[in-house]
Amino acid sequence: MKPRRLHTTLIEDKALWRLDDGQLAFVKIAASNSRNYVNDLRNKYNVEKTCLEVLKGLAVPKILDFDPTQTPQFKEQKSIFCLAQSFAGKHAAHGLNLTIDELVGVWIFLVEQMAAFRRHQILYTDLKCHNIMGRTNPLQVTIVDFDYGSPLISGQKHLERYGYTPGNQAPEIERGEKPTEQTLVFESGLLLFHFLTDQKQEMLKHPKYGLSHAVSIMKRLRVDDLIPLLVSCLEEQPHKRPLHYEEILEVIKATKLPPQIRKTWEQLKSPYIDRLAEVSL
Repeated sequence: MKPRRLHTTLIEDKALWRLDDGQLAFVKIAASNSRNYVNDLRNKYNVEKTCLEVLKGLAVPKILDFDPTQTPQFKEQKSIFCLAQSFAGKHAAHGLNLTIDELVGVWIFLVEQMAAFRRHQILYTDLKCHNIMGRTNPLQVTIVDFDYGSPLISGQKHLERYGYTPGNQAPEIERGEKPTEQTLVFESGLLLFHFLTDQKQEMLKHPKYGLSHAVSIMKRLRVDDLIPLLVSCLEEQPHKRPLHYEEILEVIKATKLPPQIRKTWEQLKSPYIDRLAEVSL
């Protein structure tokens, strides 16, 4: 089946995704600041390619048909899996070598998708709760429907261990928290980070670093710090693999401040130095 072409139209607080056959795909961006932030990203990084064109180039067109409410897990088990799983589970990610425009394009696509989840008032839970599920399955992200206050996950027993009982919120979850543009950017970056490294099991088994450690480090990164980090994940290696998890952590540690970012990339002799300079990092 030929991949359907996707066009995004931003109207007030809604993003209508029009396919070639005229059908309108679902999307409602809950917060107007999220919509504006997506536009700002496009303008700031001068992304000429549409997200669809980028993803088609990655041979992952099926992701464009991803509707979280139509997955068997959501319908039958009332659970939902994040975009990172759809990426990593269905499409091989090794050996990718994206341009900075393509990288930002994919990132914007994730931001848009994360915002789309808000249409159903479904939000990612507090990171502590994310960590609980992450230790069991780093690709299964706990989500909460704030209309009913109940986790839409198949692994409910894991939450019960931490104080969740039917009708009550787990103590780690703050009911009614509104999504912010910072949340969208950070969470989408974290998903993309997981997807690009494709080192999920190694993350959990690593004796020194665990998923919570990665989250705590990334939580301190500024938005502009995230782009060179993600580029490092994509940097082509002689044996066509992403950087190992511990290697990426070393890059993270060295990129807490802008001057250190520049110094680190010069030391790594990254082929993306010139490109990064062009986007004012």
